[in-house]
Amino acid sequence: MAVANQQQAEEACRRAEEFFLAGNIASAHRLARRAQRLCPSLPGVANALAAYDVHAAAAAAANPGRPNWYAVLGIDQPSSAAAAVTRDAIKRQFRRRSLLVHPDKNRSAAADGAFKLLRQACDALSDHHHPNAAAASAAGTAAAADTAAQTWWSEYWARHPEMAAAASRRRGAAADEEGPARRQGEALMVIYCKRCDREFVREPDEFGVTCRWCRRPVRPPWVRRKPSSPTTKAPPPPRPKPEMFPCPGQCPRCGVQFASMVYAGKWHLRCKTCSKYTMVDVQGPDMATCSR
Repeated sequence: MAVANQQQAEEACRRAEEFFLAGNIASAHRLARRAQRLCPSLPGVANALAAYDVHAAAAAAANPGRPNWYAVLGIDQPSSAAAAVTRDAIKRQFRRRSLLVHPDKNRSAAADGAFKLLRQACDALSDHHHPNAAAASAAGTAAAADTAAQTWWSEYWARHPEMAAAASRRRGAAADEEGPARRQGEALMVIYCKRCDREFVREPDEFGVTCRWCRRPVRPPWVRRKPSSPTTKAPPPPRPKPEMFPCPGQCPRCGVQFASMVYAGKWHLRCKTCSKYTMVDVQGPDMATCSR
């Protein structure tokens, strides 16, 4: 049965090459899959199938002039954010597939074209997933957080007009002073952010309170300091090790005294003379009870 499967797999590989050279990539891909299913250990079948996979992915694109480079590399296309696929992941997948389709290791007629397609896919996706794109996305996220914080504070001051008036008076008084120097005698306000578990300093004339670390609004009531952790009791000191002494018991079989060092308690000792094990209940340096 195994020999018949191997012969059928070899015939399928040969016909797959003929179909590929004739331009019928779909049939070549189908026959290569059949060959691997019949005999997975057939030499070269995995490499040939990998090359046909690349060509089939490129040919399956809706626009023949613009292949789906994600499918060519065998990467799941991200549904929303481009940052879902990193540049390092693209390079790792390129190296993994290149080991199978490189013409030096793949004797299939599809190897050379598959390797060129992988190179084009890696270059195109690497440019698309440039690190600067991730930085721009992070900057956009931070800007959106700042906008949300300003919107929240605007609504908060609208609900509390008396606090808004007091804040306006403080800002006006600070603007009349020369330079950004802090008013003398006014202490710094240290506020604890529960979201990022860090502390920051709030300026006296600051409009609203925004965490310096996570850039999120800190809503009142404000906690001035990070809550102190409850005091933990010191661990108890380790118990002193009991003093050990030679076992006073004798082997009940041969009468020879045990040579093991023990302390008070029950021990399962082996006699070095007769090699038999005995349960010994040691009460002290001069008293022990042995049982077979």
